[in-house]
Amino acid sequence: MRIDKNSPCNISKFKIDASKFNSTMDRLTNKYSTPKKVTEFERKVGKSVCRAAELAMSDLEFNPEQPKYRLVSAPTGGSKTSSSIALLAMLANEDPEFSGAYICKTIEECEAQYINLKKLVDPSILAVLTSLHMFNPKPNLVAEKKEINVVASEHYDPESVKKKTAYHNYSFKMGK
Repeated sequence: MRIDKNSPCNISKFKIDASKFNSTMDRLTNKYSTPKKVTEFERKVGKSVCRAAELAMSDLEFNPEQPKYRLVSAPTGGSKTSSSIALLAMLANEDPEFSGAYICKTIEECEAQYINLKKLVDPSILAVLTSLHMFNPKPNLVAEKKEINVVASEHYDPESVKKKTAYHNYSFKMGK
């Protein structure tokens, strides 16, 4: 991420370094259980994710009271998730003040993406917060998830998460 304080006021100061992003994306995909090479199409999707992030930051910069959402559409398997995780990891590693979020639909996805992020980011700034990842989760939930091979890799107290990156079922936040 580069912040250009000399930019004209109508251009966002938030720019993502494409080479650093691509390097982080390569590190992520190399750490998959079956390592893979990022395709040209996936690079284009990653570029779109980065551009959407730049535009969202620009929106927020110019009108903090009314942030907008940016949508990136690509087919299943097009690397929207991998690109988002790589972007979050890159920004978290570059800027200790960075705060970000990743939203998951399920506990299973939340755990999987948390594990991916832990491969790229100092785990001390990450936390996962779902009903499964809380201290003393309900025994029936633990048993249900264990049946499908989902086990909480960490357990957190919601209060401790405020000091870390939060990975939340339906929401993910990075920051201090």
